[in-house]
Amino acid sequence: AMEPVAMLGLLKMDFLGLNELNLMDEAVRLIRIQESEFSIETIPWDDRATLDLFGRGETVGVFQFESGGMREYLSQLKPDKISDVIAMNALYRPGPMEKIPNYIARKHGDEEIACDHPLQEPILEETYGVIVYQEQVLQIAQKMAEGRVRKHLEKETLLGQPYVLDEDRTVAQVLGDGVTVVRFVRYTLGAE
Repeated sequence: AMEPVAMLGLLKMDFLGLNELNLMDEAVRLIRIQESEFSIETIPWDDRATLDLFGRGETVGVFQFESGGMREYLSQLKPDKISDVIAMNALYRPGPMEKIPNYIARKHGDEEIACDHPLQEPILEETYGVIVYQEQVLQIAQKMAEGRVRKHLEKETLLGQPYVLDEDRTVAQVLGDGVTVVRFVRYTLGAE
């Protein structure tokens, strides 16, 4: 658990070693045999051929996109921009995964894009009204609380009991009016 480490004043860091990075380096080396000026940095983020591969679910060997379930969702999504690929990566985990069908249906116009409150619309526009990122939760909480949320709202504070913003008020008390942001905070941060 993180608590003993934090109590000692230490910083816990996780480092992830990826064999895929070595494979990418080797691929670049091999490409440079034929095209000496090749640079991976010049591949555009909206590369149509790459997005088409993702849209067909042909992602075996692509880190975090190679499972059968992910490939199936990608083939349903048919991403046409990098933000769709990034969103799918964020959604494909326990909890948020149940929102993938909504994301796909809304992208294709098969489901109405709806937000719980009009103030959420500009924040959720890019993700078709689906809360995908923790940052969206914090932006919504800040917007709904009309700036009363502390500037440095931290994940650990939200995971505490009861979701304290300051000494006196919980998130629900600050937001009021039956707004469901507390549910989203718990859901997104894995507390439910």
